Amino acid sequence: MQVNINPFQPKLTASTTTNAAVTGSSAQITLPTMPNLDGTGNPVQFRFTNIGTQTIFWAWGTVTASVSTSTPMLSNTCEVFTAPDGITTISVIAATTGSTLYITGGFGQ
Repeated sequence: MQVNINPFQPKLTASTTTNAAVTGSSAQITLPTMPNLDGTGNPVQFRFTNIGTQTIFWAWGTVTASVSTSTPMLSNTCEVFTAPDGITTISVIAATTGSTLYITGGFGQ
């Protein structure tokens, strides 16, 4: 069985990426505006890039992010996540200051 994997492609607009400093307090980041689907029935993906010295922790939605229970992302790494339908924000936190999270909307892996 052949599996097609499409590389991540950013949305082709000027407002593709948003960013925010991640601190020791839980905060919400509004995701870049994306259509629910890319016109082919495929879900929307977001590329998270954590630039800095701190592992960050994130969760979908406006919940309170936690360094003990939210999804960790190591410093200076990049990952692609598929967004659940209807999600427009994520919550983020780190143990202390030192990292900025960049979020780019697009399609692919």
